[in-house]
Amino acid sequence: MMKNRYHPRIAALRAQDLATAAAFTPEEPEALGRLNWHLHTPYALATGAWVEGELVGYLLAIRHAASAHLSDLVVPPTWMNEGVGTALMQDFIATCDREALPSQVVMAPPESADWFRRFGFEAQGELVRYAGGRHQQAHLAEVVPAGPEHWLAICHLDRRATGEDRSTWLREHDYLSRVWLEQGRVRGFLLPLAGEGLIIADHPAIGLELQRWLLPLKDHITLLAGQLEVHEHLVKQGYSPAPAVVRMVRGAALEWRAWMVFGW
Repeated sequence: MMKNRYHPRIAALRAQDLATAAAFTPEEPEALGRLNWHLHTPYALATGAWVEGELVGYLLAIRHAASAHLSDLVVPPTWMNEGVGTALMQDFIATCDREALPSQVVMAPPESADWFRRFGFEAQGELVRYAGGRHQQAHLAEVVPAGPEHWLAICHLDRRATGEDRSTWLREHDYLSRVWLEQGRVRGFLLPLAGEGLIIADHPAIGLELQRWLLPLKDHITLLAGQLEVHEHLVKQGYSPAPAVVRMVRGAALEWRAWMVFGW
């Protein structure tokens, strides 16, 4: 009997499913931790697809105030092209519609962009990964540890840059966070544990200085294509750029200010 005659059953992942799911990507040792975080975080989503009791794929996402980010969509090679990914995506979109999350975002590998377009996603910029260089030392006193009094401004800056209210998720990643503070005003911030290092700033000089705080902790940095001043600086420091992902959005449009993003 052909596998493609089955319609996958979509349901929430359970704790006992995580080891099986993580084994789909043995080259990613962090997969189990990411699965566990999504399973136990109230605003996250972790769903699986089953055929005759066998887990054949999973989807992870994060729900914000009025948007959702698809974090992972994983189907093992033996179940590719059997409709598993389509079933998971359809369930994800239906969940967003039901929960009044009108915008859905995915950072898609370039080779997968056409597949996501089938579900109504549209490209909203490309991200480039820079690796292999030598960073400069941070040296400006304006960068200070983020405190409770800075978080309203951090959330406002992020909302201005992305068009989304991601406040809960941002606060979840406050460890080692820093801000650029100028006469009591927050003009940029760094969250090293958000994504691959989230940096939002209202001026390139501020973004570049915050990058100097991130690069000792990371061997690469990811940012939006088109940041010419930043690109020239990183290339001068020996970093090599390579296409990373395409930011794609479905549903309600988001006011996206790419020029404010210096790390993602």
